[in-house]
Amino acid sequence: MADINVKDYAYSNARIRGMKSRLLDKREFEKGCGLDDLSAFVGFLEDNGYLELFDLKEHSQGVVEQILFRHLVENRRVVCGLSCDRCRDFMCERVRRPEITAIKGLINSKPGNRAPFEIALTDELRNRFNQIRDAQDMERLISLFEDTRYGQTLTSAMEDYRKDGLTFPLIISLDKYHFSRLLTTMNSFENTDRRLAYEITGAEADTINIMTSLRTLGMKGAKKYMLPHHHHIGRELLDDCIKSRNVADVLDKLSGTVYADSLNLGLKEYNETKSLFAFEKSLKKYFIRLNRMMLITKTFNISTQLSFLALKENEIDNLRKIAVGLSNNLPRDGIKELLIY
Repeated sequence: MADINVKDYAYSNARIRGMKSRLLDKREFEKGCGLDDLSAFVGFLEDNGYLELFDLKEHSQGVVEQILFRHLVENRRVVCGLSCDRCRDFMCERVRRPEITAIKGLINSKPGNRAPFEIALTDELRNRFNQIRDAQDMERLISLFEDTRYGQTLTSAMEDYRKDGLTFPLIISLDKYHFSRLLTTMNSFENTDRRLAYEITGAEADTINIMTSLRTLGMKGAKKYMLPHHHHIGRELLDDCIKSRNVADVLDKLSGTVYADSLNLGLKEYNETKSLFAFEKSLKKYFIRLNRMMLITKTFNISTQLSFLALKENEIDNLRKIAVGLSNNLPRDGIKELLIY
């Protein structure tokens, strides 16, 4: 740890360790799944540190989701503010992820309640949120991003969108942009920070590339949709995955990687449902375990902040799923099946 300046991380390490102590665990998530309704869920959240809910007058799914998302945005702001100078640009890019996720949601236009999307946007895009939300077609929607940091990325991807009307090229272009910015701003890091940050962001990039290889089986030109960044999965192995004939072939080629066990766990559910979400869920579980382990074992470096962010984001995602499940009267086991911990 000789290359790490402990002074840069002493305060942030202490703050995040305190914030970590309030993260919910498996037992608490499962307790939330078994509650009777949203009103009881709000009480559960109040008891677990979500103070923003104390004055909540309306116990609707949409309102609860908005408050949970505001809580996450505030946590991201705090973590970014704890960054040392050489990591500041990187962390500013990392905390933009909810904005990118929000843009993806607006492109796909599937969720009916878009309020959390607006919360996630920075001021520049929030000021034109109504125009973006109400855009009548994809051409108009993408044109509203032309003078933003995402303009060139999305405009370039429109050529592929126009060919078959699939939003996938637009979605993956945002991931390419995001990870390129993360790796570029990582260059200012010292050795241990760079290695640990690359381990975390590299695992995320690997997951995206694995899922892209599965989703583009048989698709011509699939290679251009892969992120040019990787960690445990090198370019040659990824190229082999792209050429695979079916899901089993992809998993066979990845059998020697750290993701093999997770993919095999997802295979059982995939065989039952034929949904690729089974693999996405199992890979996300691997990623959460990785960050939980790093938060426990690594100190005085950038991984403390990155791992806390990953775990907090997952907590909010789980709590939003519980809110949706309770609002729609899903059975306890049905809600549990959606959670990742």
